[in-house]
Amino acid sequence: MSSARRSRTRTVSSHRRRSRSAHADRAGSRLGEIATRSRASALKLQQRLANVQDARAFFPLVHDLPEFMSQAEFQRRFGGVGQPEYRRMIAQIEARIAGLVVYRK
Repeated sequence: MSSARRSRTRTVSSHRRRSRSAHADRAGSRLGEIATRSRASALKLQQRLANVQDARAFFPLVHDLPEFMSQAEFQRRFGGVGQPEYRRMIAQIEARIAGLVVYRK
């Protein structure tokens, strides 16, 4: 494999990891918030996690969400961070997280 091709492969893989990690970061942050909110909240979360057999209980499906965007594509689709379309996408991700078994109240 040529060095240029290896570089492109690493770049695509890096973008893929960053994109997927953004969704994981949001889900992980929610998990941390619940785990540290109070002793009762931490114990309740531990009980829920003890019965988890599948990551889908705490990690939202992301297959239909946009990823691998260049900065220009991100600007075109969302208009930038904080813009209405971007906020709608974040709200959709947050709603998916809120509906997962582990995060339900």
